[in-house]
Amino acid sequence: MIRNVLIKKILKNTVFRFLSAVNLIVPKDDRTILLYTANGGIQHALIPIRAYLLENDYQKNNKIYCGVKSKKYNDNDGCLYTNQIEAFFIFLRAGHVFYTAGQIPIKPSKKQKVLHLGHGSANFKTYGLLSKINNGNEFYFTHRVLTSPLFIKYDIEALGCKEENEIVLGDVMLDMFRFPLRKSIKGDENRILMWLPTFRQSDYLGYSDSDYDNLIPLFSSDEYEYLNEYLREKKVKIIVKLHDMQRVKQYTKIKMSNLILLKDEEMKKEGIDLYPFLNTVDGLIGDYSSVSMHYLYLDKPQAYVVPDIEEYKRKRGFLFDNPEEYMAGWIIKNKDQFYDFIDDFSNNIDRYAEKRKKIKKLVHTYDDYNNCKRVIEFSGITK
Repeated sequence: MIRNVLIKKILKNTVFRFLSAVNLIVPKDDRTILLYTANGGIQHALIPIRAYLLENDYQKNNKIYCGVKSKKYNDNDGCLYTNQIEAFFIFLRAGHVFYTAGQIPIKPSKKQKVLHLGHGSANFKTYGLLSKINNGNEFYFTHRVLTSPLFIKYDIEALGCKEENEIVLGDVMLDMFRFPLRKSIKGDENRILMWLPTFRQSDYLGYSDSDYDNLIPLFSSDEYEYLNEYLREKKVKIIVKLHDMQRVKQYTKIKMSNLILLKDEEMKKEGIDLYPFLNTVDGLIGDYSSVSMHYLYLDKPQAYVVPDIEEYKRKRGFLFDNPEEYMAGWIIKNKDQFYDFIDDFSNNIDRYAEKRKKIKKLVHTYDDYNNCKRVIEFSGITK
């Protein structure tokens, strides 16, 4: 993925403008499918889409290309794995394209269905043209898949598309809640909380959304032992997964009795697949990340640790004028509130059940785990 914004804009206005013109005349193959992400192999929304296609035997009469190639994938699974450059040329003849994080900046022809699935289309944060980090034109799809009508007006502004390009089919990532679980830590006496803080500073992306630089918001490393003891007494275990874009120079692996801190690759080594695992835990601690919107699907208690909400609003920005209206749980800005939440959680007190149900209906039109099915059927792919 190219991170330099200026280079991105130059390429979009030169090389890819030419390829967009070429794309209008290249014949399309309705049996060619491209799953594409800008970096990191098949991830986010492409994981459940690929699984659905293979489980339902679409590979028998279709060519399913996956970019970018990674050694962790099996070339014999029914898909064809390709690198990023080759994927650009596959796009030119593909009848069906699915994006998640990032996309190929070639304008689709009328003979293509190019669906942008995002990697969390239900969101608190600004993005695209609404964000202070403007990558230029991002309207390179025929349809953008959303979870509900709530997000349509924001998405139109952020991506510069029209209402006819918006389609509510549900977020395919939510289907992963029902994927087989490789590993669980259930069975002990503790109630389990997953903590998924979004990144504040990212060396990879080259910017920061907040100056708040604790790995765990609210807590410095010298407070971990006290927090662990408090959790042990309350019979609560917290597993913190650090965002894969977060700057982690000061990170050292923490695995106490009731406080576990893991990077993404460490979770994978532990055999923990995030979304199936989230379905087994008793609650979530989140903040501004789309995963807090996703977790509403499961109708379980959650909290939002947001001590930097005003700074975040100033530096990054929110879709909603008052994002707290859409936070369906404890809104935590200091340690006292955090410990009060832990007390409630340990005693199975769910103060925000009604608000959660109300927000869930606003955020998720569908509640049936058939999001992949709807997306594939809408795309018009046949077996």
